[in-house]
Amino acid sequence: MRLTRTGIAAAAALVSLATTDGVEAQAPRAQGRPPAQQAAGTPRPIRFGTPVTDELRASETKMGGRGAFRVYRFEARADKRYLITMDAPDLDAYVWVARQVGVLTEELAADDDGGEGSNARLRFKPPANGSYYLVAQALSEDGAGAFTLKIEEQQPVPPPAARPIALGQSLQGELTDDSPVREDDGNQPYDVYTVRGKGQRVRIVMTAENFDAYLHVYKVNADGEEQVATDDDGAGGTNARVVLELNGDYKIIARSLGDDGRGNYEISVSDAPTVMVIQRPIEVGQTVSGELTTSDPELDDGGYFHEYVVNAAAGDSFRITLRSGQFDSFLRWGSKDGEAFTEIDTDDDSGGDLDSMLSVRVTRAGTYVIRVSALGSGNVGPYTLTFERGN
Repeated sequence: MRLTRTGIAAAAALVSLATTDGVEAQAPRAQGRPPAQQAAGTPRPIRFGTPVTDELRASETKMGGRGAFRVYRFEARADKRYLITMDAPDLDAYVWVARQVGVLTEELAADDDGGEGSNARLRFKPPANGSYYLVAQALSEDGAGAFTLKIEEQQPVPPPAARPIALGQSLQGELTDDSPVREDDGNQPYDVYTVRGKGQRVRIVMTAENFDAYLHVYKVNADGEEQVATDDDGAGGTNARVVLELNGDYKIIARSLGDDGRGNYEISVSDAPTVMVIQRPIEVGQTVSGELTTSDPELDDGGYFHEYVVNAAAGDSFRITLRSGQFDSFLRWGSKDGEAFTEIDTDDDSGGDLDSMLSVRVTRAGTYVIRVSALGSGNVGPYTLTFERGN
């Protein structure tokens, strides 16, 4: 959602602000009325369930870095859901919905390729009763051609039935146009799974070829649900992975990252046993070589790591550099109390390119820990770690 000064309060204002290269905007034509009878800049009404056909020309007014457009107006209710489709065989269709907030336009939802091919398909839930503006547009500035626009009122799709999944199990699923959608933080189609554990450390993975997978994990208790983990690309590529310890009942939301995600996917829950952490010593002025492998201990985000220990006095300053030609390096500096790691500072790319560099100053004498890892989940390979005095 964003606020823009496009001025759709009256389409005349939108038209005047959107004029490009001195081209006069053409007002949308009302159905069944000649152009001369259509007031300049007046939004065209659109009825639910009745398709509207029109044509966009490359020579017409453009807006927002995209191409020519038409503006429509409809009255919507907050307790209803709406499906908007724009089919255009000769151009890449783009639709968006907005409402007026004072002199600003609040863009509420948009879609590019949610339909077949380059057609647009948008599910929209109004935040309140009132008037809304629907803009049918060419995605590219030179886009031109005929299009058909349609808006339909829909009843809410009931939540999906939760499917139980057990440790060691893998299930197939599919997100479709008929799947329920999450409306609290978007309009993404989703499925629900339940899993139970008694102290097991598990790895939950969702893989999909046709969309960007996303996982939410909630712990279910007597007071309701508490979100305990989320992940987007932790399994590599656009696949998702969560590593956590199960103690009780949990709900897993398997969804797409974007509103247009559709297709088959696989979800699995497997054992992720705890691997003993080996603490390696490192001295000032030393450069050591190591290699992260899939047999190393894992962080909660699924990344593998090594630990190095440093004995430091109050006032010491150090520069730590991590380099790798195989993965995007990530450094953590902290302390440990038993197995619990307390993070003090981190760095991703300060070493240049994808290498990491941290400059730290010790305020209290003691033993400190350097954690060497890759940014993201599942990445492994050789690295070098340099530990030096700082300024």
